[in-house]
Amino acid sequence: MAKAKRQRGRRPARRTGRAPSPPQAARRYGLKVAVAVVLAGASVGAVALLSRRPSSEPAQQAQTPAPAPNNEGSLPGPEPLNTAEQMARLQEEELALGAKLLADFPDSDEALAIVANMYFRRGQVLEAQELRSKALRINPRRADVYAGLA
Repeated sequence: MAKAKRQRGRRPARRTGRAPSPPQAARRYGLKVAVAVVLAGASVGAVALLSRRPSSEPAQQAQTPAPAPNNEGSLPGPEPLNTAEQMARLQEEELALGAKLLADFPDSDEALAIVANMYFRRGQVLEAQELRSKALRINPRRADVYAGLA
């Protein structure tokens, strides 16, 4: 008679009738809880979408109150700016903040990178490259600055 070969590898787990250990129980029940939460969230979202009924009336827009007319007794205020003027003022403010950042932190690679990105967004590529190369001299391990130079 031929002997049966002994199988190599892991032994099968013994069934002792005991409850699984806490890590095994956590893995087993954790997945079930996660699936239940996802299904509950999906069902709530589906009910919310299906319960919305399209209205036959056009949507009412929120009406903003009209500005008060300039009376003699009212205080004078600044004139409202148009979009081009607002953009110009914001760009001036951005440049001033960039200059202040470089003045406050002249040896900071982070400050140099921030101001370089600002110049790049404005289309001033040469200034941006100069600031990025200064930032790399301070900290040559900045991958984002290398990506900006590319």
